Amino acid sequence: MAVFTSNKVRAPVINLMAERTKRGKLAGIIANGGCANAYTGERGYEDAKTMASIGSEVLGISEKETGVASTGVIGRYLDLNLIRRKSNHDS
Repeated sequence: MAVFTSNKVRAPVINLMAERTKRGKLAGIIANGGCANAYTGERGYEDAKTMASIGSEVLGISEKETGVASTGVIGRYLDLNLIRRKSNHDS
């Protein structure tokens, strides 16, 4: 079970995770700190999906079962190149 904010203003990552957790489970999660990916609109949603794809590649699981968590500065876009480099470096 997942619980999400009831606020009308939700970060794209929240919307993506609300969709993905409807199935009842995730196989893994990729998280970042420093960028909340909030107030980033459609690009933020697409970035969250790309970040999930990066996580699924590293973890060897389905992208649809990969969760995303972001915390940090509001209004900045994810640095996907950095996330990709660090994910591959640490795997």
